[in-house]
Amino acid sequence: MKKSIAAAAASLLVTSFVFLAPAGVAHADDDFASRSGHCSLGAHYTMTVREREHPDRLATTFHINATKGHRAWTMTIKRNHATVFTKRKVSNDYGNVRFAKTIKSEDKDLVSITVKSGYGEICKASIRLDNDGH
Repeated sequence: MKKSIAAAAASLLVTSFVFLAPAGVAHADDDFASRSGHCSLGAHYTMTVREREHPDRLATTFHINATKGHRAWTMTIKRNHATVFTKRKVSNDYGNVRFAKTIKSEDKDLVSITVKSGYGEICKASIRLDNDGH
């Protein structure tokens, strides 16, 4: 009985730690960064930026796990506050939608993605791979 109580307490502690971790924290090195968080109405997102082998190219992805299926979403990618790409997609039955695009950019550039749903939910994230500007 004591072992099961201890195991349950340890599980609760680990679960609490996972849910208390700050959303939107980027995990970056020089070639890859990932950021996760919540959108304006509670959907979960994950954004990634990865340096490509081709010079001056970055691969971006933005995945949203929402609760409403078959909804239109529009993604806008900006490089240093200037729009470089826009795409519209419809979420699947479960409310998931994934955008992927390789853009011309350098690792010192700020890549920002905003995704808006037809029902008013907004997801925003930004990543810069080279934080020291080199």
